[in-house]
Amino acid sequence: MRGGTLVIKGNAGDWLGAHMIGGRITVLGSAGNFVGSGYRGEKQGMAGGTILIKGNAGRAVGARMKGGFIAVGGDCEEALGYGMLNGTIVVAGYAGIRVGSNMKKGTIILLEAAKLSPVFYYNCIYWPTFWRLLYTDLKSRGFPLSASCEIAAFKRYRGDANEGGDGEILICQ
Repeated sequence: MRGGTLVIKGNAGDWLGAHMIGGRITVLGSAGNFVGSGYRGEKQGMAGGTILIKGNAGRAVGARMKGGFIAVGGDCEEALGYGMLNGTIVVAGYAGIRVGSNMKKGTIILLEAAKLSPVFYYNCIYWPTFWRLLYTDLKSRGFPLSASCEIAAFKRYRGDANEGGDGEILICQ
């Protein structure tokens, strides 16, 4: 997908937005595995555009993602942002194990507490200037965001240390 808008009034399957370059996909239900990821054997996945999922998502959301934005209103299964090269992912619900494994760059924002791998190290308490704008935009699109996260501090973690440590994970406090 290079442009345009796609609205799915229900659930979506695996590989939604794989290799997407531009445009917007909105899923009013849940999505399967590998959202915005690269197909098996490919070095990168989604390079641009926006994917909004109001429900839950499966495994490896944003795996090898090179750019763009993904927001999940519910929970995600394991390996969120695996091998992420750049871009931004927001998850309002629970994120499974191995968040950001092999991540090189990019930002993962978690609104629920998560246990991170030891390859991510605590950096600081952070009040990102962009967060209130992003929160307002997602809330206006019907995402189930807690009011307590609107003006919140985030714990900032850097990593994956094995991959250079240039990625960041922000966890709402």
